[in-house]
Amino acid sequence: MNAHAHAQRYTQMQVTSVDHKRLLMLVLDGGLRFLRQARTALAGDDLPGFCASLSRAQAIVAELQATLDME
Repeated sequence: MNAHAHAQRYTQMQVTSVDHKRLLMLVLDGGLRFLRQARTALAGDDLPGFCASLSRAQAIVAELQATLDME
C-alpha cells in the first residue's frame, strides 16, 4: 500500500471513529481550508480554481445548514 492510500485510510478511520463534536470541527476545518484556497486562487487570477474551491466551501455550508439542529 502506498503512502497516499495509507493517508486516505487514516483519514477515513479518523472520521468514522470520532465523536460528533470532533466530526463537526473536521467539517468546519475543511470548509475554512476551501475558503482559503478560494481566496488564494482569486488573488492569483485563477478563476476556475476560485470557483471550484468556493463551490466546495458552499457545499459544506449547505450540508451543515441541512443537518445541524439550530435549536
